[in-house]
Amino acid sequence: MNSRQIEQLLGSIYDLRRRTASEAAFLKRSLERFSRSGQVLLDVGCGYCRFHPTITACGLSYIGIDKNVDICEENTSRGIRCLPSDAAGKGIDDIDVLLLSHIIEHFDYQNLIPFLNLYLPKLRVGGVLIILTPIQHRGFYDDFDHVKPYNPAALRQAFVDRRAQTQDFGIRGTYSEEDFWLKRDTPWHSFHAERWMHFIKIPLSLLSTITLGRIGRLTGYGMVLKKLDE
Repeated sequence: MNSRQIEQLLGSIYDLRRRTASEAAFLKRSLERFSRSGQVLLDVGCGYCRFHPTITACGLSYIGIDKNVDICEENTSRGIRCLPSDAAGKGIDDIDVLLLSHIIEHFDYQNLIPFLNLYLPKLRVGGVLIILTPIQHRGFYDDFDHVKPYNPAALRQAFVDRRAQTQDFGIRGTYSEEDFWLKRDTPWHSFHAERWMHFIKIPLSLLSTITLGRIGRLTGYGMVLKKLDE
């Protein structure tokens, strides 16, 4: 098997994994379960809107927000509605789904609360908040601007079970947890590119895929929270 065939095989395995045991797959399942066609999703910190195809395929209207003006302009040129975050979504209210994908880990908790409170009031009662975030793992601080990992129990304490804490952190609204998913990456993870590594990558990547990620390294999670009141 030559290098091109190896890369094609790995590409096929990774594509299968994206469709079955990835963040996009979890998001698709969540939208199919907790939203309906015609509703509006606000993607805060959207970047290049990687979930836009998944979201629109579920029939939802998409609005992205990002602090990088150049990225907003590029998204707009692609026909995607994208607003700069300095507007903080002014004029956008009664959102049905609020998506925070790989956002909260960029804040310490003192700064995270006011950030959340810019957008949580835009979510209608009965709407859902979807959070995707990494946990502490050996690659967490490879991202220069990662500040703090938030474990699932921490989010439950802040959003759901407020009686478990000695102080109210001030998060706007009350919520119930509706769904939870653990993200696992393939067991191999190496910066080495030697050819022999393919003999490890292919079977372990396939094993992780066919077990829907149950065999692999735990690196993050997804959580769905339903807004109960203001």
